[in-house]
Amino acid sequence: PFGRLDPRAGDASFRYIERAVRAAQAGEIGCIVTAPISKEALNAAGHRYDGHTGMLAALTGTASSFMLLASERMSVIHVSTHVALRGAIERARTPRIVETIRAGHEHFRRIGVARPRIAVAGLNPHCGEHGLLGTEDDDEIAPAVEAARSDGIDAVGPIPADTVFQRAYNGAFDIVVAQYHDQGHI
Repeated sequence: PFGRLDPRAGDASFRYIERAVRAAQAGEIGCIVTAPISKEALNAAGHRYDGHTGMLAALTGTASSFMLLASERMSVIHVSTHVALRGAIERARTPRIVETIRAGHEHFRRIGVARPRIAVAGLNPHCGEHGLLGTEDDDEIAPAVEAARSDGIDAVGPIPADTVFQRAYNGAFDIVVAQYHDQGHI
């Protein structure tokens, strides 16, 4: 029924996405473009995924995956996706942040940007104010940026989220690494 939660719709969503993945793997299509799906309906149908990102990883046998949003003026890649904020904070760890920076860097290299400019958003207000508002920015994000830079990646940060997206929108960066779903989607 239109406009109501129904497991049949969740199952159909899964089957459509699965078919698109198989078509891409077979070389029948060059890319997949997705639309919003109801995670509740998907799970009610027995497909236990938190959304497209986890589903696509499972369908392709990939151990790790990333959500990347792109527009003409700004791109954003996420350290974590559909998890509660508490879980997102727990996932904002140096190794995962470095992986995300590298994934964004490699994506832009594949599409022809020789030296992508990457901004890494902070997690806490004002990037924690040197421990006053949290230590994750100094303890986890800054070391990830330094590790990426030591690999020759043009990454800067952490940059407070209340300014980094405006700077990226105005052309200062090719891509922003967001620490969690709602930070990156906004």
